[in-house]
Amino acid sequence: MNLSDLRTPALLVDLQALRNNTGLMIDRAVSHKVKLRPHVKTHKTIEGTKFQLGDHFDAITVSTLAEARFYAEAGYRDITYAIPISPDKLEEAVKFTRELDHFGILLDNSEAFTTVENYGHRNDVVFDIWMAVDTGNHREGVDPLLNDSVALAHKIARSETANFKGILSHAGHAYKCKSSAEIQNVAEDERKKKWWFLQINFVEITSIVRR
Repeated sequence: MNLSDLRTPALLVDLQALRNNTGLMIDRAVSHKVKLRPHVKTHKTIEGTKFQLGDHFDAITVSTLAEARFYAEAGYRDITYAIPISPDKLEEAVKFTRELDHFGILLDNSEAFTTVENYGHRNDVVFDIWMAVDTGNHREGVDPLLNDSVALAHKIARSETANFKGILSHAGHAYKCKSSAEIQNVAEDERKKKWWFLQINFVEITSIVRR
């Protein structure tokens, strides 16, 4: 078949490039002894996800609850919904929290946390919560340099309806980079901001979580 014979829309995948790229990510994660939780929003396929996870990992990240439903029905048990949760999605978030081994939700402001906490009390559920930190993309997340952000982290850690999983960031501004050096600079800036935030919070939050 020629490309001109394909009916559109059609998805074309370079399988060797896919194997190479996903294999590289898996090898890096394994070598650094960290858990890989790939995002599946681009391809939204079981086949693509299997390439991303290989034989080593089982956790994924999604950007819609429809994606979460699709993957939950396919047997995936560890899913993070990496968009700040809104009140209208909490009912379904409760279902995922109860049905899956792990279902993480994202928060980036105190008002949302209060809503989630109250909803958790009313429905007798403990949410797995990630706090979004803005490291330069300015699309979502708290400013890691503000005291209010530190206070929010402490609130989540102390809450009876929250299992504080940690912080999450998205350096989407790296998409505009024109060279490897620029990408490395963005990555280093992201690392520094997250590390600084963790340093000022780690001891207190860890002691709270372990109580």
